[in-house]
Amino acid sequence: MFLKIGFLILAIHINVAVFGQCDMLQTMANKIDFEGVYIEYYADGDLVKIKYRFGDFTNLFPNEFDMNCSNQYGPSIWKPTWRNDRFIEFSSGCGTYCFSKVLMPLKVNDSFKYAGQTLIDTANTIYFTLIREERSYDPFLKIENYTTDRVQKIALNSRIVDGAILLEGLDYSEAHPQGFEYENKVLTLFVKTKKEKVKAMRFKVEV
Repeated sequence: MFLKIGFLILAIHINVAVFGQCDMLQTMANKIDFEGVYIEYYADGDLVKIKYRFGDFTNLFPNEFDMNCSNQYGPSIWKPTWRNDRFIEFSSGCGTYCFSKVLMPLKVNDSFKYAGQTLIDTANTIYFTLIREERSYDPFLKIENYTTDRVQKIALNSRIVDGAILLEGLDYSEAHPQGFEYENKVLTLFVKTKKEKVKAMRFKVEV
C-alpha cells in the first residue's frame, strides 16, 4: 500500500513539474514595458532568454540566467520589480524566503550585480542582508551601496538575532509590516526575541 502511494505522489509531482516549465510564459506577456524599460522573453532552442532596451541601450541577460525548458522543476521567471536611473531589479524565487535578486544595468558603463536581500534606498541602490559567517556561523548585517560599491559589515548579537533564516526573525506585525525602518541614514531592525518581545536594533548607515 505504501509503495502504491509513493508512486502516486511521485506521479503527481512530475505532472506538476512538467506543467511548470516554459508553459509558465504563456501566463504572461512576452514583451513588457516596465517604467520605460522594454523587456522581451524569447525562445532560443530549449532555452528562454531575456533581453531589454532602455533608450538607446540594449542588453541581453547573461547565459547563467537562461531558463532551461528541460529542467524537471518549475523555474521562477525573472520579473522586473523596480528601477532607478542606473539599474533595474529582477527577482526570482520559490517562496517567501527563497528568492534571488539581480540588478541589471541601464547604462553602458555598468554591469549586472547580485543584489542584497532587502532594498532600503532606491535613489542610492542600498540593500541590507542578514547572513551568517561561513566558518563561525556568527550572524552579521551587511549593508551594500550598489551605486558606490561600498559595503558595511556589522556583527550581531547571536543571543538576540537567531534562527536558521535570519530574515525570518524580524517582526512583521502591523506596527512595522516591513520588519524594518530606514530614515535619515539610520536602519532600524525590529527583531523578535526568544522572550517573544520585539527589540529595535538601530544602525548608522555609512555607505
